[in-house]
Amino acid sequence: MVFLTTSSIGVATAAERSFWKEKFPEVVEVILVIEDFPLLKNLLELNDSVERRPPCTEGADLPQKDGISSEQRNSYSWLGHCAQDLLTREFPDCKKRLDRRWRTGNATIMVEEYMKNLESTCRQRKDKLRYGGIILSTVLITGASGFIGKRLSRKLAENHQVICMSRKDPGLSLSWVKGTFASFEDLTQIDSYQIDVLVHLGAVTGGMTERDCLLVNVEGTRCLLRYLIDRGCKKYVLASSIAAVGFQSRKFRPLQLPVPDEHICLDRNGYGLSKYLMEEISRYCQRQQEEIDIINLRLSSVCADDRMPPLKKVAPLPEWSLGGLTIMGLNDAVRAFVMSAEASYQPGVRIMNAVGPKAWTAVPVVEILRNWWGNEVDLSYFDQPGQEHNSVYEVDRIRREIGFVAEHLPQITCL
Repeated sequence: MVFLTTSSIGVATAAERSFWKEKFPEVVEVILVIEDFPLLKNLLELNDSVERRPPCTEGADLPQKDGISSEQRNSYSWLGHCAQDLLTREFPDCKKRLDRRWRTGNATIMVEEYMKNLESTCRQRKDKLRYGGIILSTVLITGASGFIGKRLSRKLAENHQVICMSRKDPGLSLSWVKGTFASFEDLTQIDSYQIDVLVHLGAVTGGMTERDCLLVNVEGTRCLLRYLIDRGCKKYVLASSIAAVGFQSRKFRPLQLPVPDEHICLDRNGYGLSKYLMEEISRYCQRQQEEIDIINLRLSSVCADDRMPPLKKVAPLPEWSLGGLTIMGLNDAVRAFVMSAEASYQPGVRIMNAVGPKAWTAVPVVEILRNWWGNEVDLSYFDQPGQEHNSVYEVDRIRREIGFVAEHLPQITCL
């Protein structure tokens, strides 16, 4: 739903929705919300022959017409000013068309033109999301030169203005800020942008030192969030990891299977801890600024769709154990981030496993896990009919909250 608001209400009642759909059936996805809706309705029902000249402050230049009170004329002028201000401020390319209609239009035509121009412009720019009265059109992506970042930047740029931030040039025809998100000095390069959404992919990955993981993934993220929160950004999508639970070590044993979205951190090497603490930093920031919306995606291992690894079979317990059983294609990973960035505004912090519904295995999951852990972990879930090849991570929340379900699934050959 696209919300236009000239007040701080930001919601539409059922009666308002019904009225607008009846009045403008061709623009059913656009709702205008104002403080005095009954008066607006009356204005829209004025005689279509009421002509307009360029807007005036007090309505003194409005043509006189029987049955139209000075209050209605003044209020209509106010409505017109609001419509003109909203349209020219948010959709500058429509200003000339709007000015022409001011000179020749009438009361209902003015509002219809506003609504149609908005709907048309929304379709052209595909800016279909709003929250708090602001179009979600400027997205900052950190780690934009990375494996996921480049593909995601291109995809989001289809619908939004994208600002890429990375140390290396991503090589895209998009705005690029060279630098690191962990530096306030580098972040000042985006002072001129009003960032509506952050998609935070930048990080150091497994294999780096504990110090680097904590400095970049934890303190760096704190620096980035503080900068954007202080400048009014309200929506954040952070790339956490399924490794936040700590499966890098062979000593790891999950407390529950499938692994819940908010399974605690049992890490022993630093990377998983850094991702878990990043999530905690996001909780800390949201406690300070309760109106922000943060989604932490505990992201699966990701591979190029045309280079997916062989399905896992029974083998000795490796390091990064569950990571090898939880694989997702790049296209699905990009879609998970897009859907998270475009999800309805919901203040709070959410942590969701971004994984496929099926384990990346050629044999029933229980055979692999029992070979690894014996009877140390309850594996009964995977003994149930129909669940033999299910993911080792829970997937219900991300499906329920944002509608994401991975599409690239393992092709199991029955022998």
